[in-house]
Amino acid sequence: MAPTLRVTLIKPGTIVPELHYGPYSFYWWIISNENETLFPIRLGQQTKVCLNKVDFILTIQTGSGNNKLMPMYCCQSGLHVVTEPRYQAMGWNDKNILKTLKQDIQHIPVTVNVENCIIFIYGIGTSSREKWRYAGSGFQSSLLHMLFDYHVKRRTLANANWKYFFTSWVKTENPIIELEPALHAIYPKGYEFSERELSAWQTMLKAVGATNITPWLSEESKRQLWTKSPNEKADKVAFAALYKSGFLTSIPKNMPNATHTFWMCFERAHLLTTKKLLMEKDVYFL
Repeated sequence: MAPTLRVTLIKPGTIVPELHYGPYSFYWWIISNENETLFPIRLGQQTKVCLNKVDFILTIQTGSGNNKLMPMYCCQSGLHVVTEPRYQAMGWNDKNILKTLKQDIQHIPVTVNVENCIIFIYGIGTSSREKWRYAGSGFQSSLLHMLFDYHVKRRTLANANWKYFFTSWVKTENPIIELEPALHAIYPKGYEFSERELSAWQTMLKAVGATNITPWLSEESKRQLWTKSPNEKADKVAFAALYKSGFLTSIPKNMPNATHTFWMCFERAHLLTTKKLLMEKDVYFL
């Protein structure tokens, strides 16, 4: 629809804390062309536009399923209803409508550019850490949700509790995890990862600042070690030294080692063959 259409605001809609100040709030704010500031996409906002003498009513709703926290736009004319994720003719170019939509706002989120990432900050609180000047647990950002949606969501199970993976890792004192066993904790028993899926997780871990400190090559073992430590370089050097010195192995003792098993069998077979040849020559062992 052309932007010059006359749009009438029927209902301004409401601000919903779960949507506008939650993990998916990035999708519920939009930049105004008027002064390049953010204004909310209000749930239930309803507008009317007349096209070729036919009235169209547009309403902002929430989606369903995986998109239940995302805005959807319902267009209705008579008995005909169409719902889609793109907005049209909501009156967001109208100064009077914008003025109404900007009323009763608790606070406006801000965006921060860090290299190639856009961090959307929807809430800033205070913690009990006086030495940190009360910074800490009150900070919230939808960056993690955005990264998961971008890197992993389309390549994994919809019901994987990925938030638990990160919260449990943050709470543990040990900064180092073995990737696959840690991921298995949030997947059904017996679940097998595809290479594409593991690659998506690895890309996300890099995006959130984790580091792969695995000292062995993938040809030797697929097992990977990752750290959340800010001293990741020191961890990588330490693990490489331990591995080179033989104090760290790529295959744990409780896991079958095909290479080790092969050489053990080879050595046993060689010893039996040698004994047999010596016995045939009347050489016996006590």
